[in-house]
Amino acid sequence: ERAGKYFGEEYIDNFIKYLVFSNGGLRERDLSHLLEANSWSALKFARCRRFFKFLIVENPHSEQWYVAHNILVEQARNKFHHEKKGIHQVLADYFISLDVEDKVRNSELTTHLMEADNKSAFLSEEAHVDFLLFQHKFLEDPSYWARWTREVLLLLVTRKEGKAPFDYVHDLGAFLRRYYLYQQGVVIYSGLDDYYAELLKTDENEVPYDYYRLMQQFGYCYQGLGKYSEAADVLLRSMEWHNRMMRHHIDHSLHSRAIGYLDIAGLYFQAKDFDKALEASWVALRNLEEFFTCGVDHHVQNEPFKCRLLRANIYYEKQHYEACHQELLFANIAFHQKLSYERDLGDLYRL
Repeated sequence: ERAGKYFGEEYIDNFIKYLVFSNGGLRERDLSHLLEANSWSALKFARCRRFFKFLIVENPHSEQWYVAHNILVEQARNKFHHEKKGIHQVLADYFISLDVEDKVRNSELTTHLMEADNKSAFLSEEAHVDFLLFQHKFLEDPSYWARWTREVLLLLVTRKEGKAPFDYVHDLGAFLRRYYLYQQGVVIYSGLDDYYAELLKTDENEVPYDYYRLMQQFGYCYQGLGKYSEAADVLLRSMEWHNRMMRHHIDHSLHSRAIGYLDIAGLYFQAKDFDKALEASWVALRNLEEFFTCGVDHHVQNEPFKCRLLRANIYYEKQHYEACHQELLFANIAFHQKLSYERDLGDLYRL
């Protein structure tokens, strides 16, 4: 308030609010643009920062000025809370106009686009979203940002007719798993599942590969929550669409299909749904047999052993001991054909 008497209330309000809502502070040239309408001058800025003394300091590496007093930052953010979204939009509009090589631009823009709820600009090529900044912001309030991310992904795949960038999907899934944000993942991917369900009703012949990859991430989130049956159902549905998409290239997808159904069988086994586990493991076996008839070097594959051992465990749990013994014999043959690794032998002998 005292500074406002010397330099003008509007000038000080804008000066402080842009600093406290920035990520790491603002450079003098940034402030000169943002405060241009408030009679900016280098001399006025120098006098102003001297007035605040040690409360406003400069980062010598990036030349960014920032408020160094936490209580002042908190009070200023509370005072301008009702303007928060608009402030972030002003900062976002400014930073997106700078050169993409500008380091301060790239360390600020992602946060301001998120806080301004500007999903359209967030997805634009000009934004060059920093995924590390996105993660940092997401962790501040996972529930809120999970809903926000779901809307962003929906907007993204709607724009691109069901397609989503591989890096974005992969990085997002890896981030959610790294921080055990499985519940937030379910929130994000459930909305996408509904979108693709409607999309596939209108054109069943055009199945985007992105649906398969996104539903894989959905299944991993259910698996992380210990909901194995739901995880298996999601992955099974995605595999059915994957099969339809690859129907003209069956030979090229046999191995990936086998691995997919083997994973599904393992999830149903953990959910103690042994009938569905047997069914999925049988589909995996059929695909493996076709895969090996294509002349592939099967000596580097251990899926036949794993599949037979899984089926033996299923039959054991169902108390079908004769069938269990039969599967163990097949597993033993697969092992001695060098279709597995020495570390797997203990599981075979144990059963």
